[in-house]
Amino acid sequence: KNNFSLKFAGEPRLSVKRVKAIKNVGICPLSYNFLKAKLVVKKGDRIQRGDALFFDKKNPQVYFHSPVSGIIEEIKYGPQRRLDLIEIKQTNEKATLCNDLKLNDVDSVQFKSALLERGLWNGFIELPFYNIPEPSKNPPAIVVPLSHSEPFQPKLSTAIDEYEKDIIEGIQWLKKLCPEIRLFVDADEQINLDNISEHSMITRVSGDFAATSAGSVAYHLKTSVEDNNAWICNWQHLVKIARTLKTNEYYNETLICIGGNQTDINQHYIVTEGISFEEVFSIEN
Repeated sequence: KNNFSLKFAGEPRLSVKRVKAIKNVGICPLSYNFLKAKLVVKKGDRIQRGDALFFDKKNPQVYFHSPVSGIIEEIKYGPQRRLDLIEIKQTNEKATLCNDLKLNDVDSVQFKSALLERGLWNGFIELPFYNIPEPSKNPPAIVVPLSHSEPFQPKLSTAIDEYEKDIIEGIQWLKKLCPEIRLFVDADEQINLDNISEHSMITRVSGDFAATSAGSVAYHLKTSVEDNNAWICNWQHLVKIARTLKTNEYYNETLICIGGNQTDINQHYIVTEGISFEEVFSIEN
């Protein structure tokens, strides 16, 4: 009865610009729910892209990796020694290379090990509490949102030509963990998903915010009680899995958008993971 329709000025344009980080990048453990981070690096350490930075004390197998090569320049703590930020000064060193994997030659155990080894496990979220699942678990279903009705979320339609093949490949990889892959998209999003729908069924959903959130849609798509513990995997993480396993290097780009009524640079950007917004603003201005 208490629907909420979001109407804000300054919605991001659908144009896309690529911005590669030149200055320092930062990794914020606070971006993850219920995470207790434990560092495996210290200030002054030299690291390569794809090297581990910290792990989750609750799930010691779940590591978080560096998106760039460089030197640990700053480590910032919050209250009670909470790890808030790892700042990395970039260098031109190459990324850490991983072992080659072929989709048809890997079983679910090997795939799970590869996700943990490459720092890709943290892209999964388990319902109902939105926590990172334990690596020992297997999902009853994986729900993949391809869009969101919230106006300041990045839209796949802006970069579907670049990411479509990676999303399809990511779906094929996810089926190693679970055959039940459920994709959904906002009914108002103008996007052609015919090629993706050949690999997994796509449900178009509509409703006021937040009826199209992943948790809400997962509830309506569930077929058993076990589905209450379904996992969520964002479409961008599908791309990250596909490109990391294809190149054997940690994929470090992400699609963001900037919007609002206080800036004129409202649009989408493909940026280096961990880039400072100040750097995006400085390039635009």
